[in-house]
Amino acid sequence: MSSCAITVEAELILQTFAGYLVGERGASPNTVLAYCRDVRDFLSQLKSHGPPCPRSERARASREQTEQTHSVCDGECESSAALPPRERGAEPPARSDIETYLAHCARQSQSARTRARRLSALRHFYLFLMEEGRVLANPCDDVTAPKVVPALPRVMGTSEVTALLNCAEDRVRSSEGAMMTRKSARTHATYLRALRDRAMVELLYAGGLRISEALNLAPFQLSFDAGFVRVMGKGGKERLVPLGQPALAATRDWLDTAPGSAFLFPGARTRERPMTRQQAFVVLRGLAREAGLRKLPSPHVLRHSFATHLIEGGADLRSVQTLLGHADIQTTQVYTHVDRRRLKAVYDAHHPRA
Repeated sequence: MSSCAITVEAELILQTFAGYLVGERGASPNTVLAYCRDVRDFLSQLKSHGPPCPRSERARASREQTEQTHSVCDGECESSAALPPRERGAEPPARSDIETYLAHCARQSQSARTRARRLSALRHFYLFLMEEGRVLANPCDDVTAPKVVPALPRVMGTSEVTALLNCAEDRVRSSEGAMMTRKSARTHATYLRALRDRAMVELLYAGGLRISEALNLAPFQLSFDAGFVRVMGKGGKERLVPLGQPALAATRDWLDTAPGSAFLFPGARTRERPMTRQQAFVVLRGLAREAGLRKLPSPHVLRHSFATHLIEGGADLRSVQTLLGHADIQTTQVYTHVDRRRLKAVYDAHHPRA
């Protein structure tokens, strides 16, 4: 949002904050990246535009805060000087600074969900600074979070999922036939990509995995005899997810043919790293276009579809929660709303007095 860079000292503290999120909060890599980006943007805005309150009032508050800090720390909190004046504990931002920043985000047409995440990032950041002894209070404590209206997840119909999976299967057969007709490095590479893409799509839908979970899988996490995959979810929580025979067969075909790697789905340029989310997105969109789908799905839409189709088939909410790796069942309950919406549509379409 702002092009004004923060200081080197602030960047160092952000690096420590990132370690705190991982070690103390068990945050996922994506959460760490998002929170650090949000905090950096706020500090940049604060440095660029300054606080909204009068300078004399801010200076007086700064002197009072400095005196309190020295009286409490007795000279042991000198490390707070690692942050520049507008960002260090001697002059923490006020509640009005946070609210002004969130109002600025709203003017930028950012959604309530995005603004709520930014506030959460700042709240965690200043909690971290409090624990480090850099500030005495969290300026986010009394800030009201933007109200987020839960949006119903986008879900593919079973016919759409079938078309997508059939397209991935057709690619394998077509590329296999081309390789049999004319063996070359190009036809072999095309065949390998088709095997990989089929395995990935089958796995995403059969297991309801988050894309980050699927891309970070190692081959040893799959148990073909037992029919399970061991998934490392958010916060380092592990869960066992059963897989159907089509997904197991597709994954086995891929592993039996692909060159060895520490990752189930290695990157396109190097096998030492997993495929990126962007690469997976491109693969899925390409398959969807080829399958003739009107709305191109994201990998997370397959996860939504997995959960919704289970509930439509009669699965209980607790089981779906376990399979998805949700910490709170309220997160899973959104899929019951999707199912109720479908039932209402069926009722309206078929009941004589609807």
